[in-house]
Amino acid sequence: MSGRFGIPTAWKFKRGVDEIVIDLEPRFLTDENEGSVAAAAAGIGITSTSEWACRRELKDESLVRLLVDWETVDIPVHAYFPMGRATRAAGRAVVEHLAASFQRDERFSV
Repeated sequence: MSGRFGIPTAWKFKRGVDEIVIDLEPRFLTDENEGSVAAAAAGIGITSTSEWACRRELKDESLVRLLVDWETVDIPVHAYFPMGRATRAAGRAVVEHLAASFQRDERFSV
């Protein structure tokens, strides 16, 4: 359900055993979370993102939650980096930190 550049063409939500799919007809596209949050906060439209990614805008009430009884369907997250000598320590540290964080959170599995 992804279109060009991996941008979704539909959003999937679940509530218990119920699932809904909302087909998208976007007027504005970005593959950057910051851009979609800024556009939604500016009143251009709505966005689907994590609570963590828009926590500041939720706190200052420039964004509000919609479909509060629904959750987005889980999507896989992958991190790739070169192995061996080409691997940068900072890149490896970020991936290891994220993996450890996800393992501590029961909502995620690595």
